[in-house]
Amino acid sequence: MSLEILNQVPEFVDLLLSRLHEFNIPVDGLFMDHVCYRVETEQEYLDVYVALKQLGKILVEEIVGGRPIATFKLHQPIEISKHGRKVDVIELPMPKENSFYATGWEHAEFVTELPLQDFAKQYPVDWDYSGMKKNFNADIRIDLSNENKRLNVKFHNMPLEKVIEIEQRNKGL
Repeated sequence: MSLEILNQVPEFVDLLLSRLHEFNIPVDGLFMDHVCYRVETEQEYLDVYVALKQLGKILVEEIVGGRPIATFKLHQPIEISKHGRKVDVIELPMPKENSFYATGWEHAEFVTELPLQDFAKQYPVDWDYSGMKKNFNADIRIDLSNENKRLNVKFHNMPLEKVIEIEQRNKGL
């Protein structure tokens, strides 16, 4: 099962980049730091968790928003050769109680060096600024979903792997 979901990443990224292109948001020069795989049930979370742990190392598993979110770094990056990209960090949130997410790849996050407000001003789309309230590594988001697929992209200033490293250092881990 784990290899099967990883084989879906290039197609997911292709769809995501196509949707960004439709919104005239170029990301060619931006680092795609991770992708997120959503699951519908706690059992699916545990199954995918075990599978990903065999393919990489766990960077962190923390309670965020009342449920665990695990982040893995794969031993072998996933090649997305069509776009000249690689991704080796995967976020896996357990579903929140009373929230439904279909199982599958749901979002990717990109790193921009620009202040987020300046980045957003360049592209006249319906940005979700709710992530700007975060104390550390705020983000902005755009919903690229269509009738067939829930799809989001977030932009922030620091890669998730670096955020985890800083947070663990601050906790003395």
